Amino acid sequence: MSSPDRPLPLPQTLHYGPSAYPCPICRHGQLLTLTLMEAMGCGFCRHIFTIQGQSQRLQVMDSTQPLTWVWMGQQWRVVGAAIEPINPALWALAIVLVLFPSGLVASGAYFFPVLPDAPLAWFPWAWVGLTLLSHGGLFLFGFLEYYQVPRYVQCKLWWQQVSRSWS
Repeated sequence: MSSPDRPLPLPQTLHYGPSAYPCPICRHGQLLTLTLMEAMGCGFCRHIFTIQGQSQRLQVMDSTQPLTWVWMGQQWRVVGAAIEPINPALWALAIVLVLFPSGLVASGAYFFPVLPDAPLAWFPWAWVGLTLLSHGGLFLFGFLEYYQVPRYVQCKLWWQQVSRSWS
Protein backbone atom coordinates (compact mmCIF):
# COMPACT_ATOMS: atom_id res chain seq x y z
CA MET A 1 0.00 0.00 0.00
CA SER A 2 1.45 3.38 -0.98
CA SER A 3 1.45 6.38 1.32
CA PRO A 4 -0.88 9.26 0.33
CA ASP A 5 1.91 11.89 0.18
CA ARG A 6 4.11 9.83 -2.13
CA PRO A 7 3.69 10.62 -5.86
CA LEU A 8 2.49 7.90 -8.19
CA PRO A 9 5.17 6.37 -10.41
CA LEU A 10 5.25 7.60 -14.00
CA PRO A 11 4.46 5.14 -16.80
CA GLN A 12 7.31 3.58 -18.79
CA THR A 13 5.82 4.73 -22.10
CA LEU A 14 5.27 8.34 -23.06
CA HIS A 15 1.68 9.38 -23.76
CA TYR A 16 -0.71 12.31 -23.52
CA GLY A 17 -2.82 12.08 -20.44
CA PRO A 18 -3.03 12.84 -16.74
CA SER A 19 0.62 11.94 -15.98
CA ALA A 20 2.88 14.89 -15.18
CA TYR A 21 6.33 14.24 -16.60
CA PRO A 22 9.27 16.43 -15.49
CA CYS A 23 10.31 19.09 -18.00
CA PRO A 24 13.50 18.07 -19.86
CA ILE A 25 14.61 21.69 -20.41
CA CYS A 26 14.21 23.49 -17.09
CA ARG A 27 14.00 20.38 -14.86
CA HIS A 28 11.72 22.33 -12.49
CA GLY A 29 8.29 22.25 -14.11
CA GLN A 30 5.91 19.48 -15.04
CA LEU A 31 4.70 18.64 -18.55
CA LEU A 32 0.92 18.69 -18.73
CA THR A 33 -1.33 17.98 -21.69
CA LEU A 34 -2.63 21.14 -23.38
CA THR A 35 -6.39 21.23 -23.80
CA LEU A 36 -7.70 20.43 -27.30
CA MET A 37 -4.16 19.91 -28.64
CA GLU A 38 -1.83 17.02 -29.18
CA ALA A 39 0.88 18.83 -27.28
CA MET A 40 2.29 19.19 -23.80
CA GLY A 41 3.44 22.34 -22.05
CA CYS A 42 5.71 23.04 -19.10
CA GLY A 43 4.09 24.97 -16.32
CA PHE A 44 7.40 26.61 -15.34
CA CYS A 45 9.36 27.51 -18.48
CA ARG A 46 6.32 27.58 -20.84
CA HIS A 47 7.93 25.49 -23.60
CA ILE A 48 5.62 23.44 -25.85
CA PHE A 49 6.41 19.80 -26.70
CA THR A 50 4.92 17.10 -28.93
CA ILE A 51 5.28 13.33 -28.87
CA GLN A 52 6.77 12.02 -32.12
CA GLY A 53 4.74 8.92 -33.08
CA GLN A 54 5.60 5.40 -32.02
CA SER A 55 9.24 6.25 -31.32
CA GLN A 56 8.30 7.69 -27.91
CA ARG A 57 10.32 10.84 -28.53
CA LEU A 58 9.47 14.24 -27.12
CA GLN A 59 10.38 17.23 -29.29
CA VAL A 60 10.34 20.89 -28.29
CA MET A 61 8.29 22.88 -30.79
CA ASP A 62 8.88 26.52 -29.82
CA SER A 63 12.65 26.62 -30.31
CA THR A 64 14.91 27.18 -33.29
CA GLN A 65 16.71 23.95 -32.42
CA PRO A 66 14.84 20.63 -32.87
CA LEU A 67 15.78 19.24 -29.44
CA THR A 68 14.49 15.71 -28.84
CA TRP A 69 14.37 13.46 -25.77
CA VAL A 70 13.38 9.85 -25.06
CA TRP A 71 11.55 8.93 -21.84
CA MET A 72 13.49 6.21 -19.99
CA GLY A 73 10.81 5.58 -17.34
CA GLN A 74 12.37 7.81 -14.67
CA GLN A 75 14.29 10.46 -16.60
CA TRP A 76 14.84 11.95 -20.04
CA ARG A 77 17.70 11.00 -22.35
CA VAL A 78 18.76 13.47 -25.05
CA VAL A 79 18.54 12.19 -28.61
CA GLY A 80 20.51 13.87 -31.37
CA ALA A 81 21.82 16.70 -29.22
CA ALA A 82 23.94 18.11 -32.02
CA ILE A 83 23.56 21.84 -32.47
CA GLU A 84 23.09 22.78 -36.09
CA PRO A 85 26.36 24.04 -37.58
CA ILE A 86 27.10 27.72 -37.34
CA ASN A 87 26.68 29.26 -40.75
CA PRO A 88 29.41 31.46 -42.29
CA ALA A 89 27.38 34.63 -41.74
CA LEU A 90 27.49 34.01 -37.98
CA TRP A 91 31.26 33.49 -38.12
CA ALA A 92 31.60 36.77 -40.04
CA LEU A 93 29.44 38.52 -37.45
CA ALA A 94 31.65 37.13 -34.68
CA ILE A 95 34.76 38.48 -36.39
CA VAL A 96 33.19 41.89 -36.95
CA LEU A 97 31.74 42.22 -33.43
CA VAL A 98 34.61 40.65 -31.44
CA LEU A 99 37.90 40.87 -33.30
CA PHE A 100 37.48 44.15 -35.20
CA PRO A 101 36.91 46.43 -32.15
CA SER A 102 39.62 44.62 -30.17
CA GLY A 103 41.98 44.95 -33.13
CA LEU A 104 41.30 48.68 -33.36
CA VAL A 105 42.05 49.20 -29.67
CA ALA A 106 45.14 46.96 -29.88
CA SER A 107 46.48 48.82 -32.92
CA GLY A 108 46.03 52.11 -31.05
CA ALA A 109 47.93 50.72 -28.07
CA TYR A 110 50.68 49.37 -30.33
CA PHE A 111 51.18 52.38 -32.64
CA PHE A 112 50.83 54.98 -29.88
CA PRO A 113 52.61 53.38 -26.91
CA VAL A 114 52.61 54.87 -23.45
CA LEU A 115 55.96 55.85 -21.94
CA PRO A 116 57.38 52.81 -20.12
CA ASP A 117 57.82 54.61 -16.79
CA ALA A 118 54.30 56.10 -16.79
CA PRO A 119 52.17 55.04 -13.81
CA LEU A 120 49.40 53.55 -16.00
CA ALA A 121 51.55 51.97 -18.72
CA TRP A 122 49.56 48.73 -18.37
CA PHE A 123 46.20 50.41 -19.02
CA PRO A 124 46.06 50.31 -22.87
CA TRP A 125 46.64 46.54 -22.98
CA ALA A 126 44.20 45.96 -20.14
CA TRP A 127 41.68 47.96 -22.19
CA VAL A 128 42.35 45.66 -25.17
CA GLY A 129 41.62 42.62 -22.97
CA LEU A 130 38.49 44.24 -21.56
CA THR A 131 37.28 45.05 -25.08
CA LEU A 132 37.87 41.47 -26.20
CA LEU A 133 36.09 40.01 -23.16
CA SER A 134 33.09 42.34 -23.30
CA HIS A 135 32.50 41.96 -27.04
CA GLY A 136 33.05 38.20 -26.81
CA GLY A 137 30.52 38.05 -23.97
CA LEU A 138 27.97 39.98 -26.02
CA PHE A 139 28.43 37.62 -28.96
CA LEU A 140 28.17 34.57 -26.66
CA PHE A 141 24.96 35.96 -25.17
CA GLY A 142 23.42 36.38 -28.63
CA PHE A 143 24.57 32.91 -29.66
CA LEU A 144 23.05 31.29 -26.56
CA GLU A 145 19.80 33.20 -26.96
CA TYR A 146 19.47 32.19 -30.62
CA TYR A 147 20.33 28.50 -30.21
CA GLN A 148 18.55 28.11 -26.83
CA VAL A 149 21.16 25.75 -25.36
CA PRO A 150 19.32 23.74 -22.65
CA ARG A 151 21.81 24.46 -19.83
CA TYR A 152 21.68 28.17 -20.64
CA VAL A 153 17.86 28.13 -20.56
CA GLN A 154 17.96 26.23 -17.27
CA CYS A 155 20.30 28.82 -15.71
CA LYS A 156 18.21 31.68 -17.08
CA LEU A 157 15.02 30.24 -15.58
CA TRP A 158 16.76 29.60 -12.26
CA TRP A 159 17.94 33.24 -12.19
CA GLN A 160 14.40 34.47 -12.91
CA GLN A 161 13.10 32.36 -10.04
CA VAL A 162 15.77 33.70 -7.66
CA SER A 163 15.17 37.31 -8.70
CA ARG A 164 11.40 36.90 -8.18
CA SER A 165 11.99 35.55 -4.67
CA TRP A 166 14.11 38.62 -3.79
CA SER A 167 11.44 41.10 -4.81
